[in-house]
Amino acid sequence: MSNYPPSLTLALPNSGPADLVGSLTMTPVAASSGVRSLLTVTAPADTGLTATTEQVDVYINLAATRTWATGALTTQRAVRVAAPTYAFAGASTITTAVTFDISGAPVAGANATITNGYALRVVAGAVLFGGTLAVTGNVGIGGAAAASAALTVTSTTQGLLFPRMTEVQRDAISAPAAGLVIYNTTTNKLNLRVAAAWEVITSA
Repeated sequence: MSNYPPSLTLALPNSGPADLVGSLTMTPVAASSGVRSLLTVTAPADTGLTATTEQVDVYINLAATRTWATGALTTQRAVRVAAPTYAFAGASTITTAVTFDISGAPVAGANATITNGYALRVVAGAVLFGGTLAVTGNVGIGGAAAASAALTVTSTTQGLLFPRMTEVQRDAISAPAAGLVIYNTTTNKLNLRVAAAWEVITSA
């Protein structure tokens, strides 16, 4: 491990747990050929683990309280992933480019039953998507998704609220898709886009 500074060499033994005290910055030298991964973590195939005890493979503990001097912050992010830029020497195409990818939910192995499996779970707090959200599977809000429905909303205390806008704002929608539904606050009616015109949804 002669390529590492002494402080890091001491914290990275050949086997067993290791502790690194302080900050770590990785700035690899740019490669001009070949294929490589900047960071790879391979989980061991453990056996004989303690029963009824959770085993976390990667744990990032950000629970510490940080205190600033008085003054407003515009944005504070605990973990940030900056999008990469991909380029080629000549005209080329990447069919699917992803900044952050999860292959799937946990898989049940021998003698295992998974009641609820999630590829990604946010236990609490609001979630903000600033761009386009594309979902290729079924979506269930408030409950399980029906197999025959792209979107299933389940609730006994809340309803479904369509986008609310004036008639002028409705007419300013660029290339509205057939079947688009909005609530027209000018007429207090639901409007449905049919062919090249908006129609009022009535009870008649």
